[in-house]
Amino acid sequence: MTQNSGRALVTGASSGIGRQIALALAKRGYDLVLDGRDGTRLGHTAALCRESGHQVVALTHDLLRPDSVPELVAACNLGGRLDLLVNNAGLGMSGRIPDLREDLIEALFRLNVLVPLSLIRQLHPLLQASSGTIVNVSSVVGIVPLPFSGVYSATKFAVTAFSRTLRAEVRQDGIRVITLYPGGTDTAFIQNRLANEQPDLERLPKIPSVPAERVAQALMRALDGNRQEVFVTTSDAILATLARIFPKLADRATSSVARRIDHH
Repeated sequence: MTQNSGRALVTGASSGIGRQIALALAKRGYDLVLDGRDGTRLGHTAALCRESGHQVVALTHDLLRPDSVPELVAACNLGGRLDLLVNNAGLGMSGRIPDLREDLIEALFRLNVLVPLSLIRQLHPLLQASSGTIVNVSSVVGIVPLPFSGVYSATKFAVTAFSRTLRAEVRQDGIRVITLYPGGTDTAFIQNRLANEQPDLERLPKIPSVPAERVAQALMRALDGNRQEVFVTTSDAILATLARIFPKLADRATSSVARRIDHH
């Protein structure tokens, strides 16, 4: 396994994909700044990462709070170096667009779009100094929208868009940008999503899921190579490609899924 010396910030590291990315980076020799909402789970992640013998700073934040991003930036500046930024923190949202509450929509865009943009802008000097890497976690639904997750899809479309633009803009600064597109993943994502009420899991589309470890492994391979956009499974990559080439076909498939859910 390739060993790297460097320092990484991983948001959303309490559980799921972020936790597995943190563990994988620790094994590769990174010092870590970890951020998450659940202090107990984050502490467990940090303890496991420290077993690698490297420095781990664990910060518990609700990234929707205005003071959270400046505190994260200050922690990274205190270390004097940042080689890798992993913008993983995010939430989902379920429900028909006409029925969704305005405050929940605003919260989703803040966490999924505005927070990573703010971290990128404020940490740019550190990343430029180290010729570092930015990893933005989008989603397959950031290319192929999913019924009853339209606003969440919109936030991930935004991540996809600014990642592609950013890649061109910061290349001259020596910064690499990777976009990670997880599909169905075995995490508490659905249970934790924002909604006007608790989602009826039986009515949501059934999507095959993979372990979060597999998502982290896909990212590690990308860090070792030169891939800029990373899909976890071959089927995810094929679906995204077909949606780009045949958008009308993708729209028909989306409408078909929506009708099945409505008639459940």
